[in-house]
Amino acid sequence: EVERQLPQSEPVGWLPGYYRLPADVKIAGCDAYRRGDLYGIDLASGAAVAALGVLPGEAVLDMCCAPGAKLCALADALQLSGSVTGVDVSEERLAAARTLCRKYGITNARLYLADATAFAEPPPLTLSSSALTRDASASASASASA
Repeated sequence: EVERQLPQSEPVGWLPGYYRLPADVKIAGCDAYRRGDLYGIDLASGAAVAALGVLPGEAVLDMCCAPGAKLCALADALQLSGSVTGVDVSEERLAAARTLCRKYGITNARLYLADATAFAEPPPLTLSSSALTRDASASASASASA
C-alpha cells in the first residue's frame, strides 16, 4: 500500500520494511499515515529499532524518546507485549510522543518527563492499558531536578 499511496517511495535495501521518500514529500496527506498504518520515522531511528532486535515480553528504555516514532516502532516490535519506557526532558516534546502513542494505539508504553542521565525507574512487572493516561512524569520530575 505504501507504493500505491506514495509512488515516489523506494524501499531501503538494508532496512527491510522501510521506505525512503524525497524530502519534499509530505506523508501527512497519505491515508495510510492518517490511519496510523505507517510511521514517519528517520532511517537512523529505524536502524536503531532493527539493531535492538527486541522480542515480545522484553522491557525497553528509550532515552530522549520524543517525538515518539521510534518509541512506537519499538512497541510494535514488542507486539504490544512487554513494555517501552520513554524518557524526555521536554514537556512539549513528550506531549508529541504521547499523541503518537495514542494515534498508533500503543498501550505498552510509559512516558516520563525527566533527565535520562538521572532516570532510575525500574521497568514494570506488567503494564496496564492506562499507562499513557496517568501522570507518570510526576514521580520522575523530582529526581530529574535534583
